[in-house]
Amino acid sequence: MVWIGCNSRNPADVVNFGLLVKEIRALWPHASITAALGISGFNGADGKTATAQETALLAQNLDYVNLMAYDVYGAWAPTTGPLAPLHATCAPPAFGQSVQTGLQVALKQGFKASQVILGIPGYAKRLELVSSKLEEKVVNGKPTYYYQNHTTVTPPGGKFDDKPGKDICGNAQNWGGSFLVNELISNGWLTPDQKHGANGYQRYYDSCSGQPFLTNGKYFITYDDQFSTVDKAKFAKQNGLVVFTCKC
Repeated sequence: MVWIGCNSRNPADVVNFGLLVKEIRALWPHASITAALGISGFNGADGKTATAQETALLAQNLDYVNLMAYDVYGAWAPTTGPLAPLHATCAPPAFGQSVQTGLQVALKQGFKASQVILGIPGYAKRLELVSSKLEEKVVNGKPTYYYQNHTTVTPPGGKFDDKPGKDICGNAQNWGGSFLVNELISNGWLTPDQKHGANGYQRYYDSCSGQPFLTNGKYFITYDDQFSTVDKAKFAKQNGLVVFTCKC
């Protein structure tokens, strides 16, 4: 079940969702019931992170929650930034979300680590830079190059990217700027071993977020490679998460 944007209609949405899941569990006691969980957790009646009391029925009756630990940064953000950071060490306060903080929220909302499935993106996001020169920024006392100013133009993405026009709901949409990670290699921007950029692109690794990025001075690409994915898998194992999944 995908329960995103809750409480926009009714402050009791998350509690009612728990009641619904409880009824489903009563009808199908042996069913495996899973729900998607945003990186900020379920929203409560006050619009902020729900309390453990509000999510009690969900924690009791869901088998798993898929932690959507991605899309932290994108075209909507004021700067470039890590798509799916493992840590939020250097993150600005308004974007202090990561795999680590997402797990902490899930635990506070009453879920066991063994109920959490970690979502890892198999796609990259590309943005157009304002300046070809990377500026070092100090965030929370830590130096980083991940946060650069970008234009309001979202460049085209890969084969499966959103196309200009209307989405399935009839709403206008533009390019999404998304690529599969293997397209970065097939396009010649990343070497097959994923250790270096190619054809004008340079690969950087940001130790604060635990994510790499590519840039050629015009475009900035944030993504997870095989190395950052292994780091997340290790984090999942160390913290008792049941499994991890790749959103491609």
